[in-house]
Amino acid sequence: MKMKKFLITLFIIGIVLSSGCVTKEKLNELNKNDSATETTSQSKILWEFKNTEGKEYFRRLSNLKIVGDRLYVKAFSRNGSYNIFDGFYSFDPKTGELLGKLDFSNILDQYKDLILYHTLSELVAFNISANKEEWRKDLKIYPPKKLTIVNDTIYFAATVVDTENPFDFGFFAVDAKTGDTIWTWYSTNFTSKVMEYAPAYYNGVIYFIGNDNERNKEDFIYAMDAKEGKVLWKYLICQNEELSSPVIYDGILYIGTFNDIIAIDINTQKEVWRYTLKMESIYGYNASRAGDPLLYSNKLYIASKSGRIFCLDPKTGKEIWIQKIDGSNGVFIDNNIIYSLGKEDFIPKRLYALDLENGEILGEFNPSAQITDCEVGDVNSILPYEDIIFVSFDEGKLKGTLYALNSEEYLK
Repeated sequence: MKMKKFLITLFIIGIVLSSGCVTKEKLNELNKNDSATETTSQSKILWEFKNTEGKEYFRRLSNLKIVGDRLYVKAFSRNGSYNIFDGFYSFDPKTGELLGKLDFSNILDQYKDLILYHTLSELVAFNISANKEEWRKDLKIYPPKKLTIVNDTIYFAATVVDTENPFDFGFFAVDAKTGDTIWTWYSTNFTSKVMEYAPAYYNGVIYFIGNDNERNKEDFIYAMDAKEGKVLWKYLICQNEELSSPVIYDGILYIGTFNDIIAIDINTQKEVWRYTLKMESIYGYNASRAGDPLLYSNKLYIASKSGRIFCLDPKTGKEIWIQKIDGSNGVFIDNNIIYSLGKEDFIPKRLYALDLENGEILGEFNPSAQITDCEVGDVNSILPYEDIIFVSFDEGKLKGTLYALNSEEYLK
């Protein structure tokens, strides 16, 4: 019990309960002293930012993400094995202009001008245009991990922490404009797995992954009326496996399991096809587990943890091409190029750019080989965006540095 209270205390320390931005005066000072430095158009480094604010141990940078038209990077420190967060810096991704610092620990998503984040049990919306908190709702839940926003409604699963509520987990629909709860659906049988995957929306129905503890942890797809929160049907996927988030297109739901990619007709609740991933072992474990499927230009792209990128025909499941890289953390597409971040021991190692049509590797970015003073393990996050590669550092000589690199110069 003492250990549990100790861990909870550390968790609370890591959550920033207040919201807001730095003052205009402080922002000007940051722009003057620490802000992005533009270089000539011929330079490989388009701009850079060095975090020199506060104590040195708070200067690590991580978690790069593009939300709306802004780039966000998280500042944090380490206390033993625990991370203590110090807010997000916000930039214009093209120019490197420092737009502000947001004093909260996690950004979940953006709805119009509202940045959605969480505290210990609250969901909060901060208006970045008006520089003020729009709404804050105590839902008595642990922070959700993934949201889906459709038709002004936020859908997500979360762990219930209300001691008066007999249920362990809930699925929520919240008004994005006001934060008011539209409906909730609770379950005592789920485990925390329900929070790991983003729900999918299609034609007025929300689809999410849930498991049934009473039936030996069987994994199901649940179909729920998006307006009323009533379960319409559920479909057994597998028996207690790691899964991907579901994706739906033209009435077909695609989901990845530990060994397979499965296509399910949501009208008939019947399997259309199944593609078995190529098995590969890493450290003695099966590493074929599929990442989240990605549909683009009538093709289905999936990355496995072992580092294979698969391109399939979404109608038939027929294999179009396979490419092998060093580990993988999923796939995403930008500027008609498919990107995958290779990882080793959970450390970002390389960024690969692949041809959409045939899987040919168009370029490869290796920070430790291409950036001066960068050692293996110094990089925390790599993010391609249009013609830029963003790199943040949390270790080594470049700790606290954010680079915006010319992708044409580095993806070779």
